[in-house]
Amino acid sequence: AMADWDVHVVCTDHQIAPELRKLGWRCTYVAPTSRVAAKVYTKRIPYVLRLINMGRDVLICDVDALWLKDPLPELRAIANQGAGIIASRGVSPPIAFQRSGAAVCMGFLFFKGSDPRVQAAMKVLTKPMREDQGDFNTNLLRERVVWDEGKLTIPSNHTSFGTITAPGKAYTALRVAMLAHSRFMRYNCENADIRTVTILHCHAGGKKQFLKHAVFVKLGVWWLNNSSHPSHALPLRSERLPLLPATSVMAADEQR
Repeated sequence: AMADWDVHVVCTDHQIAPELRKLGWRCTYVAPTSRVAAKVYTKRIPYVLRLINMGRDVLICDVDALWLKDPLPELRAIANQGAGIIASRGVSPPIAFQRSGAAVCMGFLFFKGSDPRVQAAMKVLTKPMREDQGDFNTNLLRERVVWDEGKLTIPSNHTSFGTITAPGKAYTALRVAMLAHSRFMRYNCENADIRTVTILHCHAGGKKQFLKHAVFVKLGVWWLNNSSHPSHALPLRSERLPLLPATSVMAADEQR
């Protein structure tokens, strides 16, 4: 049930905290950071690790990832098939994209923290943490993730499964899943059929804010007027959902 989930809003600069308070939200944690994007992203990871080490299941969700449908039933079903890490598909870093055909996108990523193997793996997959997505994917490759279908693709209508095969580790045989891009969309969003999309997390021409906004308006899924309180948010064409449903959702104010 949605009520079983907590929302943790991680703010990556001090200016966003008072702005969110004006809208009725509170930063669970304000991470001190610099203006360098790579360092911004890393600040949420220690917070995520604390929750996972408490045995909490964690879903990282960037604030620009729109929930057009409830993703939790699909995430639970995939976790019940044995996956401890469930990710949307990205293309960065290039080494992961070239070798595996897709990379783990940190903007929508689920960890089954109640699985001891996930707790053990995260100690390795998150170090060093110079840039979270780059380091996480590089570490996955080092720990010998092997995909059942050989090589992944970004365009996909199915969930793909892989296994960490590094021998003799507490997390050996941990299953990893990549979500179907057709339902958890990152690229080519302007051509999305929002009737079938669950999460719309548009890259939009190099993450430019005005381009993302233009895509959302074109698709009819821009939820907020500039002065609106979050509780007034209503998707124009999608089913109504509680705002930011999230065992723990992480929402970062910086987008990826």
